[in-house]
Amino acid sequence: MRSLLLILLTAVLLVLGSCFYNESGIYYVEPLPGDPPSFSVTTSLDTLTDPEINDSLEVRYEVTIENGEFYLMEAYLSDAGLYYSDSIQNSFWVYSDDAPFPGPDSLLMVFYYSTNSNSLADLINLEANVVRKTYGIQFNGGNTP
Repeated sequence: MRSLLLILLTAVLLVLGSCFYNESGIYYVEPLPGDPPSFSVTTSLDTLTDPEINDSLEVRYEVTIENGEFYLMEAYLSDAGLYYSDSIQNSFWVYSDDAPFPGPDSLLMVFYYSTNSNSLADLINLEANVVRKTYGIQFNGGNTP
């Protein structure tokens, strides 16, 4: 019985000893960043100043990335999700019914693309650079309160 207790106590001490973290065992690795991606976006709204929307407006966009990968574009109107796409060239429509009220509003377009930091998060596409573009628009119709 005593030898069984001694074996059990030794096993518990070995298991507990392997659960402790020893900082001296850390291997520091400095990630080697790749070239930072060059990002640019053009939209059909770049040439318009506060476009007026009576019925609908087509918003076209094109993303150019050098040394990087495009992940996602999200468009928001009045903090409500309007459009999502993983395409670098596309278009979507903004309708007057999308507006919570007539008058001025803003269209927010958020673009996500790779960081090229070579970190583990970047390698599994869980790390992204973010570019936000905001455009003022004017709704002449829309939902009335």
